[in-house]
Amino acid sequence: MPLGGMSLWATVWIILTGVGLFFLIPRVGTGYFSRATVPSLLLSGFTDNVQLGEIGEVKLSSAVVMHARQVSGTPFGVLKWRGISLDRFDGHNWYKTKRSRFSVEQSPDQQYWLRPIEKTGDLVRYEILLEPLATTTLFGPYQVRAVTGRLPGLETDADDSIYMRLQTLRRVQYVVRSEIPNRRGFLAARQEERLPPEIGARYLQLPHDIDPRIQQVATDITARGKSTMDKASLVESYLKRNYKYTLKLTWKPGPQPISTFLFDAKAGHCEYFASSMAILLRAAGIPTRLINGFLMGEYNPVGGDYIIRQPGMDGVRSNAAGSES
Repeated sequence: MPLGGMSLWATVWIILTGVGLFFLIPRVGTGYFSRATVPSLLLSGFTDNVQLGEIGEVKLSSAVVMHARQVSGTPFGVLKWRGISLDRFDGHNWYKTKRSRFSVEQSPDQQYWLRPIEKTGDLVRYEILLEPLATTTLFGPYQVRAVTGRLPGLETDADDSIYMRLQTLRRVQYVVRSEIPNRRGFLAARQEERLPPEIGARYLQLPHDIDPRIQQVATDITARGKSTMDKASLVESYLKRNYKYTLKLTWKPGPQPISTFLFDAKAGHCEYFASSMAILLRAAGIPTRLINGFLMGEYNPVGGDYIIRQPGMDGVRSNAAGSES
């Protein structure tokens, strides 16, 4: 074959191969949010419920769940990325009793307003790049007031959790505007601690066969507390001081995992600490719900953002103090 013909066929082959690779290989652009167009595998580091007694050992993973970068507001040393709220505990499992979701309309300025800014805390804005998770839940710090982004619709529920209308297999970028409770907000919460009856009915629920020792321990721990916030702090300090965190359970949870953790094993992973705090607060008469989400993550000085990895971390927040009112 003449040399010119070989060059022509080689050029055609290179072009065809290049076109194929163009569609097969993800394109990486520039800028912080350009990574949102890169397909990724679904991650399973977050669940819509919490089960006790099911996991013997928590496997650490370095898989990145999301990136978060602060755009404005007061910097905070520690934040938690709030996911979904769980209100019902049957002794082994936490789950939601109200699963209905409500559509949130987008405003003319392309924002989804969940509720007005109450000016009871410091306003912050975070840009978030979320990896594809096996959930439609969106995450944000504390009390999210508004969400901005090209999302497939937005929904919320009676517990202020936020969801995309449809699950996506691609990375999602959005901006949250949140209020972080400050000292002024905490003082205001202490002055007004009355809650609607339906709040108490949902967030004071305890298993019918709860160990009676839990009630006594809750009373003893919170006896010195003068307010809801004082009592919550006392319970938190008690758990930190008397129990050990471990990813490997060497004990059998038994029919009542919380009792086994509190009175026998005294060592466990995040689900046991969070569940125990919630149950002790409820036993002390403080309406409480379990918040499932992620810890703040590691700060990346090069990109100026936080890198949040698996596994998740469950946190407890007291509603009686107004922290999520």
